[in-house]
Amino acid sequence: MSEAALAKDARGILTTAGAPALRAAVLDVEPIEAPAEAAPPLDSAAIEIPDNIFPVPAGGIGNNAAAEIIFPAMGKMKRLFMRGFTVHEIVQGAEMDYLAPISPERLCSLVETAGSRIARREVKKGDDGKKSTVWRSTTFPVNAAKILLETDASRQYLPTIRQLVNCPILTQEGKILTRGYHDHAGGTYIGAGHNPEEIPFNTAVGALLGILGDFEFATESDLSRAFASLISPALKMGDWINDDFPLDLAEATESQSGKTFRQKLVCRIYNEVPTSITLARGGVGSIDESISAALVKGRPFVTLANMRGKIDSTILEEALRGSGRVNCRTLRNSTEVDCRPFLWQFSTNGAELTRDLANRAIVTRIRKRPEGREWKEYAEGDLESHIIEHQNFYLGCVFSVLRAWKAKGQPTTKESRHDFRTWCRTLDGIVQLCGLRPLLDGHKEQQERTANPQLQWLREIILAAKPSQYDAELYTHDLVNIAEDYGIEFPGNPYSKDEPNKRAGRILGKIFRDVGGEEIEVDGFIFSRNESPDYSDEGKGRTVKKYTIKNL
Repeated sequence: MSEAALAKDARGILTTAGAPALRAAVLDVEPIEAPAEAAPPLDSAAIEIPDNIFPVPAGGIGNNAAAEIIFPAMGKMKRLFMRGFTVHEIVQGAEMDYLAPISPERLCSLVETAGSRIARREVKKGDDGKKSTVWRSTTFPVNAAKILLETDASRQYLPTIRQLVNCPILTQEGKILTRGYHDHAGGTYIGAGHNPEEIPFNTAVGALLGILGDFEFATESDLSRAFASLISPALKMGDWINDDFPLDLAEATESQSGKTFRQKLVCRIYNEVPTSITLARGGVGSIDESISAALVKGRPFVTLANMRGKIDSTILEEALRGSGRVNCRTLRNSTEVDCRPFLWQFSTNGAELTRDLANRAIVTRIRKRPEGREWKEYAEGDLESHIIEHQNFYLGCVFSVLRAWKAKGQPTTKESRHDFRTWCRTLDGIVQLCGLRPLLDGHKEQQERTANPQLQWLREIILAAKPSQYDAELYTHDLVNIAEDYGIEFPGNPYSKDEPNKRAGRILGKIFRDVGGEEIEVDGFIFSRNESPDYSDEGKGRTVKKYTIKNL
């Protein structure tokens, strides 16, 4: 060989020293002389890959070299994305687009339909003894696709994706991001929407409060927390707060009170359909498996609807803890997912939470509407249809509130009655700017109750009691009868053989010992205890306990 000494690049592709730079097949490094025994018997001409070719790893083309050609092209097309350490694509679903990990078979299909020709390099010797290169069309092999998905080139050239939303985003710098891919917040893909109209602040606050006007909130601070739930997603999507966001826990006194409906309206403002998870008793799969599947899909709103009984989900607590990534296992995939872009909703009439989960929740209570009171009608139909039709307007109202808050210097409060302090202080500042009551007044008691099975049991009995039983003296057996009539189960051992009145007495005794008094407030009611002698023939002067339910 003369002046054109063979060299190897960093991926092991044979090149010629002094040859022109090759398209994506050769790294920008100084050629290294290869030992003579390491060089296969090739011509002195370098391996050049034509511009319209996606090369198959063969014929002197290595896996890394093929990846260096394919992934830059796929990245520019925004067809493939790097999510954590796994290649994903955006799949068009029936209602919303979602993220899906790429299998080797799927990569073969995408590569073959990306506009470039799939070809294998072959070297032939002519009759004159000279060698020539032929690029022969072929299909992309699955085995090669499996390796390509693990190459450094996939991580280097594919755009990262962290969140998938379906409406414009207002950033902290005041910029509005619209449809398409953006580098914002580690990679954001916006699937729909255009720049919302600008709404005056007072008009915006009035319109957002109008959404909540037909709901019966337990207290004014419950209204404040519901208003905060309308604003919070914009802060999350826009990356305004570098802190954990709490679980939006909607609790109602009775079914059909509107707790899940309120959360659905929040999603509609952001042009979203939530990924809904229900707890199937005796069904196949666990709640953690359902949550894992929702996380892999990547839609921002995840709703656990109408939960009952004890809720103990490791993956949900990890996701709310802000620990970053959790390992999600579904039927065919296992992947790490960044949990920070997700917004969690939870609705219940009285589920029992773990202490950790309760500490990560914001409880918003709704009462059942008075009998005969109708929901407001709109030209489009119900409230949800109205918001869907005017989604751009209501999103503009949210942005108006954020702009006004920013113009005031983003005021916060010194609220410290919740573990997620940055979120609470921020939203407390926003709701008070809008003329509402402080965010967390009376919240600590509700938060503690949701993690106390005895108090949850008592709450269900109180809510099931008839109005004629309010202010009347009730005995332990009266409370047990209410529980049996409405299927309210005792907390603790379901196989206990203790007599029901005895079990109820122990539960009530513990409740009053814990509060250190003879009355306790439970979700808008005062439940009190008094003792007096019973001079009836059955009582024979023994001291008995009597209970009273009083509606505040």
